[in-house]
Amino acid sequence: QGQGGPAMKGLLLLLLILTVSCDQLSGSSDNNSSKRTTQAESPTGDITPDEPSDLPEPTPDPQKPNCEVVCSKPLKYSSSNTGFDYLSFPNFGYRGIGRCRGHALVMQKFSMLAEFDDTQSSCDTGLPNCWARVKAKIDKVLNYQTSKIRGFSDLYDFSRDRRVRAYLWSKVAGTSHRYRATTANMRVRRYAHPHLNVFHELKNRVNDGHLPYVGVVGPQTGAHALLIYGVENRGARTYLCARDPNMVSGSAENCEHKIFVHTGRVYYQRNDRTADLLSFFKLTSDEDQRIRRYEVALKSKCMRVSRAANICK
Repeated sequence: QGQGGPAMKGLLLLLLILTVSCDQLSGSSDNNSSKRTTQAESPTGDITPDEPSDLPEPTPDPQKPNCEVVCSKPLKYSSSNTGFDYLSFPNFGYRGIGRCRGHALVMQKFSMLAEFDDTQSSCDTGLPNCWARVKAKIDKVLNYQTSKIRGFSDLYDFSRDRRVRAYLWSKVAGTSHRYRATTANMRVRRYAHPHLNVFHELKNRVNDGHLPYVGVVGPQTGAHALLIYGVENRGARTYLCARDPNMVSGSAENCEHKIFVHTGRVYYQRNDRTADLLSFFKLTSDEDQRIRRYEVALKSKCMRVSRAANICK
């Protein structure tokens, strides 16, 4: 609880069958290498609000579609993958436990809900007024609200800021690696091996605009968490492109880490390792709960923006 503030309302119970205690398998990372230099600081240390507060109320047009229809698939309106939608620091140990779950969830929330715009300058987060505004934007995203962050091109760029990095690090560290959940809602159940059903369910979810969180266990990988951000077909084989919290390359992701099926079994292959046969490959109900919250936030944003642009009624 903040000082003098009301108690925060109840936390969601995240039901789970898995305890993910990520292995400390940090990959190549150069956190001092720069994809681009942060833009000039605003002399006022201020940040422009996300949306103008004085937008005129559009006049309803009977010929225009209903905004409920236009925004019926809100995940399609989530931020597009830039290849740099990952934190600039890798998974780390905290009190002896790797924090891949917290790391993956922070990345997922920013990828789904944050919009970055580097056409305007960033302010100096060392200034109290600037940091208060930036922190408020971070907190909105972490609490399942959309936010527009100006002065940065993507999550990698944003999390390289010294103060932003420290704050996000604390949020990763503060996310419990222990959680309970049941199996997620599965549309694909036609395979005898449950891992194959999960593989095809993940493929469908990515095609629907999701960024699924999946728990895995393998001899090389250990107990770990991955985000699936793309589907790639190479010849007769389909790959799920994975975002690995242990790996920070400083370059655009292009399916370097991938999950695939071979002889009826599911493998995970990190770009610096041989393929790892997975003994555990699970999509759980806490992911379904997050998706519902993303849909609510993104639908609200879609309807607000679409009405302001007078493209629907």
